Amino acid sequence: MTEAIPPSAYRLRHHSGAVDEPQVDRKTSRRTWRLVSPVENLYRTGRLSESQWLAFKMFERDCDRASRIRGVTAAYSERIGSSLAEIADDLLCPVTRRMDAYRRVIDKLEWIGERSACRVLVEATMRETSFQILAKDVLGMSRNKGTGYAEALLQQATYRLAEYDGHGHSKSCRTRCS
Repeated sequence: MTEAIPPSAYRLRHHSGAVDEPQVDRKTSRRTWRLVSPVENLYRTGRLSESQWLAFKMFERDCDRASRIRGVTAAYSERIGSSLAEIADDLLCPVTRRMDAYRRVIDKLEWIGERSACRVLVEATMRETSFQILAKDVLGMSRNKGTGYAEALLQQATYRLAEYDGHGHSKSCRTRCS
């Protein structure tokens, strides 16, 4: 087995989160280094609750489903980990599943409400990023001053996601139940 090459100093300088070393054991067979997302970093350090983390994971899954179309010729890696029922369901009605996931993403973003919190959440979900990059590229603030604000927005957005998932209602009842 070849040795995994760790990330360069340049790459680590642009990433504020933790870095996971390669791990091979009974549960995990990751032979490469992995940059940890800002949301996962918040969860690991105890600044997000379990319900916020689970709500974020559900949002992340819906974003993933809404942004891709799977078919018979989908890459094998896209089907790994899916149960046979999920694969069959995706093949029989991929557009329906994609549209359902898209609608859930839109409903959750409308539930969150604050535009900047939604932008930070979507960026943290859809691309490899750090708090500094979120502050500079998404919020238009300096990297040093904006990292705390980006972190607070992510915490607020995941709190609202957990509230949405625990609440179980759609946007239409937001004004009645809030």
